[in-house]
Amino acid sequence: MLFQSLVWGLLALLPAQSQPPKFRAVPLESLGGSTPSVVDINERGVSVGTASSAGGAQTAACWDSAGKLTVLGRKSTLVTTTVANAINDAGVVAGGVFWRDWTGLPAVWILPNDGQPLAWPRKASAFDVNARGDLLLRVDSLLTQGGAILKRDGSTVAVLNGQTHAVRALADDGRVCGERLVGSVWVAFRWSEQVGIQDLEMPQGIIEAVASGIRDDGEIVTGYVGDSANRWPVTWDAQGRIRYLPPSSSVQSDEGYAEAVNASGWVVGSRILAGDGLNAVGTLWFEGVSYELEDLIVEGLPMKVLLAHGLNDQGQIVGLGMGAGGTTTAIRLDPL
Repeated sequence: MLFQSLVWGLLALLPAQSQPPKFRAVPLESLGGSTPSVVDINERGVSVGTASSAGGAQTAACWDSAGKLTVLGRKSTLVTTTVANAINDAGVVAGGVFWRDWTGLPAVWILPNDGQPLAWPRKASAFDVNARGDLLLRVDSLLTQGGAILKRDGSTVAVLNGQTHAVRALADDGRVCGERLVGSVWVAFRWSEQVGIQDLEMPQGIIEAVASGIRDDGEIVTGYVGDSANRWPVTWDAQGRIRYLPPSSSVQSDEGYAEAVNASGWVVGSRILAGDGLNAVGTLWFEGVSYELEDLIVEGLPMKVLLAHGLNDQGQIVGLGMGAGGTTTAIRLDPL
C-alpha cells in the first residue's frame, strides 16, 4: 500500500499531457474530377496542389483562405498538364509544366499572375520554394535523378553533383532533404551548400529511407524508413538521429509516413492500413502521441481524413478527405 501511494504521488508530480487540438473541416472547391491533391499551405491560409476536371485533365491550382479554387494559368496550348508543389508566404508557387510528349520544365507562379516556365536545359520540376524565393528543382533523365537550387538572384547550386539522388524539400536557411542511392540502398540525407551532406540515421535492416519534408529552420526532417515489406513514419533531429513515430490506439498499424512538421513540432502524415491511399488514415503526431485527424474534427462537415500532406505554423492542415457519400475531396483543417 505504501509503495502504491508513493507511485501515485510521483505520477501526480508529472506534468499533465496537453490535449490535442480540435479542428473545423473545410472542403476545398473542386473542378469536378476525382482524387484532387492539395499538398502545401502558407501562413496566409492559401494552399496549392493539383485539381482535375470531370474529363480527367490535371491542372495546377490554388485555394484561397475561403476554399475558393483558382486554376493557375498556362502560357502555351501545347501544355497538357501542370502541377503545383509548394507555396511561400509571398505567394510564389513552385511547380512544373508538361508538354504532350511528357517532357517538362519547372514553373513558377507569382499570385495572382500566370505561370512562366523557367529556362532550364533538362526535364525538371520545381519541388519547393522557401521564404527567400529560392526554388528547389528536381532534375530527371533516363538514367539518373538530381537536384539543384535556383536562387532568387538567378544563380544555381547543384545538390550532390554526380550522385543519383532525389531532392524533396527546401528549408528557409537553404538546407535540402531527400535521399541518395548508395549501392542498392536509398539513404536519407540533409544537405547544405556550406556543410555538404549529412546522411541521416538508418537502423540495421532498413533498405530504404526517404526524407520527404524539412522544417523551415532546417532542424527537423520528416519521412519514413522501410524494409522489404514495411515502412514506418519517422523524424530525424538536428544531429540526424532517428525517432520512430508511434501508432494511435485505434489504428492497428504501425506503418505509414510523415510528411510535414511545423514550428511547434506538430507532425502530419498518414497511417497505411492496406494497399493504397484510400486505405490510409490521416494522422497528427502531437507531443509524442498519435491521433487520427478525423477524430479531432468537431466543426464543419463530418469527414474521413485519408491523407495529410501539408501543415503551417498556425496548425492548418491540408490533405485528402472523404465525405459520407464516398466522394473524395481536397480539405483543409483549421484549428479552433
